[in-house]
Amino acid sequence: MELLAVLGLLLGVAGLIVVSSLLNGYVLSVVWGWFFVPVLNLPPISVLQAIGIAMVVSFLTYHDSGKKSSEQETATLVAMIFVRPFITLFFGWILHSLM
Repeated sequence: MELLAVLGLLLGVAGLIVVSSLLNGYVLSVVWGWFFVPVLNLPPISVLQAIGIAMVVSFLTYHDSGKKSSEQETATLVAMIFVRPFITLFFGWILHSLM
């Protein structure tokens, strides 16, 4: 591969990791504030603290790495990065509204 293509791929992957971390950290901090703060009387957490908690949980839990086609891998990656946090936030908002 050409050097610029490799560099572009690395920057793209790094960008996705940053976007995913920030998005998941934001959602976790909001959901934490909705459910853990009032129920368990815990302090609110910042986005950076939420990113750290998510990293620890991800490290400690098992993630299936079964073989998939490249199209399935791409679709799964997009869903994990963008769709899953918004679904979590949406259903959390619904539950929070009903409390």
